[in-house]
Amino acid sequence: AIVWAVAVGVIGGAMLLLAVVLLPYAAQVVDTVVAAIDELKAWGSTVSLPPELGLQVQAAVDGIRAGVGDAMGDVVSSAAGVITVVILSTFLVFFFLRDGDKAWVWIFQAVSDQKRERITEAGGEALVRVSGYLRGTTFLSAIIAVTDLVFMLVLGVPLAVPLTVLVFFSGYIPYFGGIVATGIILLVTYAALGVGPAVLLILLIAVRNVILGYFVRPAVYGRTVSMHPAVVLLALPAGFQIAGIVGLFA
Repeated sequence: AIVWAVAVGVIGGAMLLLAVVLLPYAAQVVDTVVAAIDELKAWGSTVSLPPELGLQVQAAVDGIRAGVGDAMGDVVSSAAGVITVVILSTFLVFFFLRDGDKAWVWIFQAVSDQKRERITEAGGEALVRVSGYLRGTTFLSAIIAVTDLVFMLVLGVPLAVPLTVLVFFSGYIPYFGGIVATGIILLVTYAALGVGPAVLLILLIAVRNVILGYFVRPAVYGRTVSMHPAVVLLALPAGFQIAGIVGLFA
């Protein structure tokens, strides 16, 4: 009960603080992204592009704009569902902490002692690896968020702090999270500062990603997860194919 209460208080308080501080800037971020998309659309209409390429650029811009609108609509429409899931999961965590070992024994009560021991050992290993993955992801997300904040402050990008928070939380979604967050940052930079700073930001992010990919990420996951990269490369697409974004994260 003490562990559960402290965890709920710390996490809930942090999320509430972030919501109070950053929620007023959400509309500004969306408006800036939409303005950048409109500028790209206007630029595409003034530049003499081949017809096929022009149609592709137009389709990409329209798709991005529609995606932003759909995403905001989904967030608003699913707010009640999210609140329900948060409440249920909060109390489920308490019962898992209190009776999780008893539930585990009950689930495998029909299995022989030898097999139950092997299953329990494998479950313990899986739990260690999942917790290590989350710790490693948190560390890497923090590095990415801090470096992006420095890049944006140096370049003078507006809304740097709320964008940094978005980058941090998007780091927990494999593959898509970083791409979406980087795209939003680049659109905001383009709308506020123009093409030059946006290109410079792309170069800075690319150099940072190379350093993380070849030096930092393998060391972090090697220490926290102790899992071969080939297993990760196979497991993530399989999870996405089975259950979408939820399966990818799981």
